[in-house]
Amino acid sequence: MSNNQNKNKFIRLLNYSGNYKYLTILGGILSALSAISLLIPFIYIWDVVNALLMVAPDFAKAQNLGTYAFNAFIFAVLGIALNFCGLMCTHLSAFKNERNMKDAALNHLLKLPLGYFSTHTSGGLRKVIDYSTAKTETFLAHQMFDLVGAIVTPIAFLILLFSFDWLLGLICLIPIILCFVFMYPMFSAESQNIMVQYQMYLEKMNAEAVEYVRGIPVTKAFQQSVYSFKNFIDAIRNYG
Repeated sequence: MSNNQNKNKFIRLLNYSGNYKYLTILGGILSALSAISLLIPFIYIWDVVNALLMVAPDFAKAQNLGTYAFNAFIFAVLGIALNFCGLMCTHLSAFKNERNMKDAALNHLLKLPLGYFSTHTSGGLRKVIDYSTAKTETFLAHQMFDLVGAIVTPIAFLILLFSFDWLLGLICLIPIILCFVFMYPMFSAESQNIMVQYQMYLEKMNAEAVEYVRGIPVTKAFQQSVYSFKNFIDAIRNYG
């Protein structure tokens, strides 16, 4: 059930990009192709080393070294080009997404009764409309793109290793498994609760900061310090 809800949330997020959402998907595909292309040069490097070892110590008899080097260079450049094009696609979609989310939020605020603004601070609303929508741009443009590459790279790398030497492939599985073991606590329920608290305290601090800025003239008139704004000080301490 939770997986379906998360999937629906992601689809709903992508829908804010309109027709640009397909650029996000295209960017993910290009990220995967880039990750594979950047691994292929290692095959040709192995071919160069193998060709040299076959004729050692008379390295002048080695053949096809230029071809191997050229192919390695081509795939390296291709991987960089695919990475650049993928980032362009995800950024175009993410910027459109952020803009449409802000427009939707502002249009929704215009339809709300005035009583809503009596119970919600302007700082809190600003945090949701401005800061939170900017976070979606970071997620769609960078984190999703990097996530695809991070998933494809170890899989493609292991396939290459097992194709050359299955024993070496098994040995290289050990650090990958250890990485998952050490990173698992970062994805626990406790870590999620910490992130929820972080966002809550950040929203409260933004709300109190806006109210503090508005009250600066009064603070100066009565020669008060920032410590007279108890809620603002408490919000900063909780956030810290």
